[in-house]
Amino acid sequence: MDRFIEIFLTYDDLECGGASDALVEHLQRDTAPFAGHCRLSVRPLPIYDQDSHQVTLRNALEEASREGIHSIIVFSLLKGDLPEEYLGIKNLCRTTKWPVIRCEVLTHLENYSDVGLSIQNLVRLVIHDILTKYPDELQEL
Repeated sequence: MDRFIEIFLTYDDLECGGASDALVEHLQRDTAPFAGHCRLSVRPLPIYDQDSHQVTLRNALEEASREGIHSIIVFSLLKGDLPEEYLGIKNLCRTTKWPVIRCEVLTHLENYSDVGLSIQNLVRLVIHDILTKYPDELQEL
């Protein structure tokens, strides 16, 4: 199987790390029916101290290009109001030479009353990307 989607998941706070763990768990469970058709890997990328999501993502994208990964999804979880970080992530994903097929940035994570709903929506986006990227192979599912 040569179909492979890598998800880079950046987060900048312990609370966001909990949401990150839950997202990984939901992705593994809900994409299991597609395992024979598309391999999915989630790479959590914590952001420490004064590090930047952009720098961490750029390094991960460079590593992915050396590994020959063809489809990348970027999810970034920001606890607070970080407009420069938000714009930097979106710009990096939009202008990169690497194959980013989706980029979603959630900000103000501490204000979400239902982080679980946000996680479910991110999982739905991944399943949609799997189904639209490989529709012929997945018709029977």
